[in-house]
Amino acid sequence: MKTVGLITEYNPFHKGHLYHLNKAKEVTGADRVIVVMSGDFVQRGVPAITDKFTRAHMALAEGADLVVELPCIYATASAEYFALGAVALLTQLGCVDYLCFGSECGDISLLSHVADFLLEEPAEYQTALKSHLQSGKSYPSARMAALSDTWKGAFADVKDILESPNNILALEYLKALKRLNSAIIPVTIQRIGAGYHANHISSDFTSATALRKIILESANPTPIFEQQIPKYARQVLASALSSAGAVGANDFSAFLSYALLMNKAHLTDYLDIDSDLADRIVKKLPEYTDYVGFADLLKTKAYTHTRITRSLCHILLDIRKMHMDTYLAENICFYAKALGFRRDGAPLLKAIKGNSSIPLITKLSQVSTVLSSTGLAMLQQDLKASEIYHNRPAKKGSAYNEYTKPLIIL
Repeated sequence: MKTVGLITEYNPFHKGHLYHLNKAKEVTGADRVIVVMSGDFVQRGVPAITDKFTRAHMALAEGADLVVELPCIYATASAEYFALGAVALLTQLGCVDYLCFGSECGDISLLSHVADFLLEEPAEYQTALKSHLQSGKSYPSARMAALSDTWKGAFADVKDILESPNNILALEYLKALKRLNSAIIPVTIQRIGAGYHANHISSDFTSATALRKIILESANPTPIFEQQIPKYARQVLASALSSAGAVGANDFSAFLSYALLMNKAHLTDYLDIDSDLADRIVKKLPEYTDYVGFADLLKTKAYTHTRITRSLCHILLDIRKMHMDTYLAENICFYAKALGFRRDGAPLLKAIKGNSSIPLITKLSQVSTVLSSTGLAMLQQDLKASEIYHNRPAKKGSAYNEYTKPLIIL
């Protein structure tokens, strides 16, 4: 049995994701698909448009065999730590043969070459990067400039790679595989259809960004769903939106305002927040209106909008630098928390049980006997994030308790 791993958000699951899932099985010859998926908050530092169990259900309905949750601290982190957490989780499962990811480049050899350079960080590159950061550039801009200064080959190819978001994640996946000395084989599929950030509807594969915009703003998104979301996933999504509604960042504006007021003297304790950004947050706090508006207000040349929303999300969820330092020093990931699986996936679950170096959690009642104190702390962060997500103001539906939430089993 061959197994391919996918690292995803499925926010929401659409035709492009189905293409990737099926193509991953085709090009690797894999029999089974394990999906590592972000939970209720995602890498841009905002809430997912629907909860993690709904999105896991969509993936399973369209052919995934097992969906496990990427711990919240990695799911809401920069590309480097997002990739490291997900790759570590797949590696620790002990039965994943391939990691298949999309990229605009589509050339695994070129991506690997650039990833090797960035992982090595030659002295001249480090010096150039530091100089560009000190000049006030954001990290992505400084990295681009430093590579321009020090790359020995054709820089045009590298420039194209670093200007495309899926390529950037691809580089981080490759770096993580090398850093962990993982035996998983990387495979890339060239991204097709609308760009990652495109906010318009395309005739072929529309981006998740555009679909979220439609869901949040349209009174009747059904025609778009029929064009862009596969049949079974569409049924799951429609049911979830009908019962609980769509979720946007501004649903958490009151929670974030409270967290900022309570912690404004200690903002540098939080992941991704340096002293300059902390000072800017405190200075602009009297102008706070809502989550999205405050991120817009804080944006500067040195701080990208995504860096800011991630930072605000870390304050909202109480994710601190010391947490990341502790997890990285000990084991990176301490468990694989299942969100759902297919009934015919018994051989896969057996392979995980026989080969994994971390427990596969299917019942929260199990955790006190199988997790270390640090592992329990990581899990509690995941559960707290979901409690915040499900207790937002004006939320539809009943009270949320993940201990009573059943897995999705198809």
